[in-house]
Parts: sequence; C-alpha cells; structure tokens
Amino acid sequence: MTIEIVCKEGNPSEICRKEVKIPLASKEYLKHFEQAFALLDMKADPSWLKHKQEFLYPLNGFDYIICLQHIHNFAYILEVEFLSKTNTSNIHEPNLRKIITELNCEPINPEDFQERIKEYIERNKFFN
Repeated sequence: MTIEIVCKEGNPSEICRKEVKIPLASKEYLKHFEQAFALLDMKADPSWLKHKQEFLYPLNGFDYIICLQHIHNFAYILEVEFLSKTNTSNIHEPNLRKIITELNCEPINPEDFQERIKEYIERNKFFN
C-alpha cells in the first residue's frame, strides 16, 4: 500500500498540469500534514482508495506512462502521461492522443469528468 499526499494544480482534464507527490511512511505522518494544512486553511478532498498498474509505452523516442486505475466507488481510469519538469505538451500531446487511439479508447469530455469528480467529493466528504 502507498500512502501519499498529492497536490495538483488546475483542472484534472487539462493536457498539462503541475503535480507534487509527497510519499509518507505511514498514516501517522499524515496527521502532521493535516495540522499544517489546517493552519493554511487548506481543504482536503476525500481520500481515494485505488488499485493501479503502470506500464512504459515507448513512442517516437519518448517513454510514456500508461496508468490503469480502479478507484473504488468512482471509476476505472486509463491515464496516459509524460512526466516533465517543463511544459512540453506541444511535443507530447499528439503522441498521447495516438497512444489512447491505439488502445482503442477515447478521452472523456472534460466537463463530464469534472462533474463526476464533484459528485464523488460530495458523496464522500463526510466519510473521512
């Protein structure tokens, strides 16, 4: 099991997003962050319990990550990404779209995905 804090900037359906992951040794470490977040008046979304598998997908000289996720009580998600410290989406977006097509999938409408996330948060915010 992995325990981590994930902070993401922007809309989850955007092509390019800034993301910071903080791995934690145990749930006990989370209590320290909860105190700091409370001081900063930050609100946590409900936790996600998920099973995921990641695969490397080489294409046009780059290694992409395909992530298959089952998020309990939410959805099955296929995510294709290229991790970079700079915004290189103009180079990688065509490759990402090609990979998704090769896997016989299509992206969800961003507004629909946002709505599903809001519904999940609303249904689960009292259970944390």
